[in-house]
Order: sequence, then C-alpha cells, then structure tokens
Amino acid sequence: MADLLIDANAKATAARAAGQARLPGDQLAEIRAWYHGAVAEGITDNQHKPSKLARDGLRLARRFRDHQDMIVRFATDLTVGFTSNQAERDVRPVKVQPRPRGQADFRICRSALYARKSSTITRDRNARLTARKDGSGRLNSETELALNWGRTVTKRKKIALIAHDNKKPDLVDWARYNHGLLSSHALIATGTTGRMLAEELDLDVDCLLSGPIGGDQQIGSRLAEGGVDLLIFFWDPLEPQPHDPDVKALLRLAVVWNVPVACNRSSADFLISSPLLTGGYDRIQPEYAIA
Repeated sequence: MADLLIDANAKATAARAAGQARLPGDQLAEIRAWYHGAVAEGITDNQHKPSKLARDGLRLARRFRDHQDMIVRFATDLTVGFTSNQAERDVRPVKVQPRPRGQADFRICRSALYARKSSTITRDRNARLTARKDGSGRLNSETELALNWGRTVTKRKKIALIAHDNKKPDLVDWARYNHGLLSSHALIATGTTGRMLAEELDLDVDCLLSGPIGGDQQIGSRLAEGGVDLLIFFWDPLEPQPHDPDVKALLRLAVVWNVPVACNRSSADFLISSPLLTGGYDRIQPEYAIA
C-alpha cells in the first residue's frame, strides 16, 4: 500500500505540474485496481488470525476499504495535496515507516490517512474561526461545502447493527431477509450481535465489544467521527438495561450528527429500501459552537 500511495502521489504531482485538471482515466483505473488488491490482501491475510497484531491489521485494512474516497482524493482531485505541509512536500520525500518483518502481515502507509485527517481538522477550525472573527456568524456556501466534504456518504454505506437480547432474533431474521443488500455494505456490530450475524448468515462484520462493556460507546465514537452512515438499533423498550445511559448517549449522538436511525423492523425496512441506500448522499453536517 505504501508503494502504491507513493507512486500515485508521483503521478498526481507530475499531472499537476503539467497543468492537467485530473489524471488520465487509465491511470486512475490502475490506482484503484491496485488499491482494491492491496486492501483485499490485507483483509485476507489477517482475517482468521487470533493475534492482536492481525486484528489491528484487519481493522486498518477495513478502514482503508471504507475510506477509499478520502484517502485517494489527492489523486482524483489535483487541487488536494498529499500532505498538509507544502514546504515539507517540496524538500522531503514521502515519509513511510513500514513495520519490521514479523510484526504484521499487512504493511501500509498510515501517513497519508493521518496527514489528511489532520489537515482537514485544521482547515475546518481555521475557516470557522475566521467566520467568527468576521462577525458573519455563518459560512458562505463555498466554505460550507468544503467543510462538509468529509461527511459525504458514498455508495457503499457503513451500517452499524445493534440489538438487545430479546431483539437479537428479530435483527438476525431481518438481516437474513435483506442479506443481499447488507452484504454489499460495510457492517459494524456490537459483540454478540455481530458474531450471530457472521456465524448464522456468513456476513463480513466488524465486531466490536459487547454493548454493556463498551460496544455502544465504541459505535458512538464512530458516529462522532463520521464512521457510521446508518444505524440499525433494535432496542428493547420493555426491559431495563444495565447500560441504559450508554444506550441513550448512542441515540443522542445519532441525532447530533444527523445519522439516520431505525429502532424497529418497520423503520429498518423503510431505510434499507430507500433509493438513497444505493447512491451517494451529501449528508448535512450540523454546526456547533467551538469553545
């Protein structure tokens, strides 16, 4: 993956220097093909290994899969740089720190993802502070569009699946009925629910901790970071839950970040049958005051 990103950056730099608006179609197709191959290799090599390093490698490979559009944006949009530091780009090569042999089977370059995430946070903060200093109180449409690009929902959605104990059979039955649709998206689930979906339906699920011991909070964190596009949460209204504060916090974060939520089978049917599920969608990101 590191070699791929370095080569893609070289092509993008050359095209930018030549005054081109975008890379030729054949080069973009080649980059995407190699990218998909590297991600698939990372998932395959680490998927069934019990070690922590293999689990970390699998998690990172899935993140590269789920955030492809953001990671390779420097190649699809030549106005976006590979890193956020222009002066350093001019005098230094791309920094790559491969893992020593034996530590992990999936070697990738993290610098691209982290540098781009850092530059996005800095850009967002500066734009909002500038708007505040100007006394405008609102951002113009061009700036707002730039700030919201990270919340663009791609065709392949990141769907979180959660169910309380009495609702797990309902969720599994619903997932079985919609197996064809769900299998084409990235699935995230709390521990027991995720294992049931993986074992009974053979779905590829990123299993987190069980809900009562932190799984709900993990999904809440991903909601805040833009890592969930759709939340399917079959919660039990008739049974008290030991982690009820976590449940309320999770539902609150979904509303805070404008993420669609289904809390029963009927609402889940409506969401998964929406034409927006199979296409891109620019989700409006709410603005909140910066302390």
